[in-house]
Amino acid sequence: MISVETGKWLIEVNGYGHSNVKSFDQFTDEQLSELGLTRDPSVMLDAGKFQVPQTQEFETAMNRELDAAPVDPNMPFRREQIALASSV
Repeated sequence: MISVETGKWLIEVNGYGHSNVKSFDQFTDEQLSELGLTRDPSVMLDAGKFQVPQTQEFETAMNRELDAAPVDPNMPFRREQIALASSV
């Protein structure tokens, strides 16, 4: 997942940045600019919008909705696993 090839694909196909800075070497500055990216990660991080934690009321309402949803026995994850993963 951190290979240059993976990074190149994520940048080229999805327009995402990537943790492997060598992936950016696969593109010209002009190409990166067209995608809204730059070689300097601090520029992208400073311009980023990070999610604000939800209020407890919102979390409670979402948990009620999740608890009321029908359970699919073929679903690979259970609520406890999702909650554990999101708390990391």
